[in-house]
Amino acid sequence: MVDATNLLNVVFALITNFANVVAVAPLPVPRTTDDLHNYVMGSPYSPTEVYIRSRAGLQFRVRDGAVELFETPGSYFHLQDPEQVTNFLGTPQMTSNQVVELANDTLRRLVKDETNPSLTHPRLISAGRYRGQMIPYYQLTWPAVDKDPASPDQVYGYSARMEIDARTGRIQFLELPARRFHDYVLAQQIIDKVYKPEVRPGSLKARARKLWLLRATTNEVSRAIATWLQVCNRVGMNPGTQTSVTDVNWEETGVLERMTEYPTGRVCRVTFNNSAVFDAVNGYITDSTTADKFFDDDFQKKDLRRFFGPVRRRWQDLVQELDQALEANFGFPKKLVASYVASPEFKPPELGTESLTRCLVAWRKYPNRHLRDGEIIPISESQVGLLVEFDLSTGQVKAFGFKNDEFGQPFTRAQSEWPK
Repeated sequence: MVDATNLLNVVFALITNFANVVAVAPLPVPRTTDDLHNYVMGSPYSPTEVYIRSRAGLQFRVRDGAVELFETPGSYFHLQDPEQVTNFLGTPQMTSNQVVELANDTLRRLVKDETNPSLTHPRLISAGRYRGQMIPYYQLTWPAVDKDPASPDQVYGYSARMEIDARTGRIQFLELPARRFHDYVLAQQIIDKVYKPEVRPGSLKARARKLWLLRATTNEVSRAIATWLQVCNRVGMNPGTQTSVTDVNWEETGVLERMTEYPTGRVCRVTFNNSAVFDAVNGYITDSTTADKFFDDDFQKKDLRRFFGPVRRRWQDLVQELDQALEANFGFPKKLVASYVASPEFKPPELGTESLTRCLVAWRKYPNRHLRDGEIIPISESQVGLLVEFDLSTGQVKAFGFKNDEFGQPFTRAQSEWPK
């Protein structure tokens, strides 16, 4: 669990210190939640990573005790609307050499750890011209220097990247993956102060073996596997190669004590030798994870490179496809599905990039939404109906878990009506 209030206070302080080095004016620096358009807490990398977008349009990502990303609405190289190009024309007040000097001086002032490798000379790109007029913007990229293949700059492909408006000398974009710009001592202090580890919702690995009430029978497990395979087919989950009773890890399979989600049901948890897991409540599937799922209790300790790849699918499209599958294959009422809002638990990668391909999406209902029009509604006021891990490269479901009766009952009821 993250203490959101204290974490945001730390983030606001780090942003204020950052603004003393990187000129953010004339746009105001966010100092309270009233200054925010939206924010996202936590990521596959760290539970205390925070992304912020201010009402003024400034974007920040705070990670490892420092501001790692900064972007303004005045960034030319991240411009989305080509009709706005004319706003970026003008006469430069700085030469390219002065731009490089400003950039290097800024980075020197942002270094947190001198023991990490120093940067080399940046690669300078000019924005060029538009209809004969100069676009006086420059992008500078410092090559990756850390030889560790798991280092942030090797993962990103560069140590730092910056964009400067040569008309004003203002930095419009800055990203600092390299370790020398991170404060790992402060990062640990932040974690100790605001983060208390807890069992992640949807995790099937969370409950210890001591919760076994009794052993499951071979017939019970066999029937559950047959139902599970039908469920996998209907939700778009590849069950993998271990799908029979002979593949079951009997030491990790059994009947659980009563669970909060299912206080009156008999919960049989089946674990395969390859670590794939599912829960069957009274014989019907409610939760499942594949052998290669990412989001579990230990996901922050995993080698991210195993889960990197091309992002070929949009999470929004995968949500729509699953919604349609729930309606068509499990009889979910359209009104029920529409009453929940599906959104990522962590900031998802962009389509077409090489990135972490896993995306954890929660279907949440906000009962007081009509009373909070235009406000940021805290996650704590929502009710989770479903959690799903998607693979944004293949489009497959890697894990799902139903979290309340409103969503869970139609799912299990449909299974009870299938031919045996």
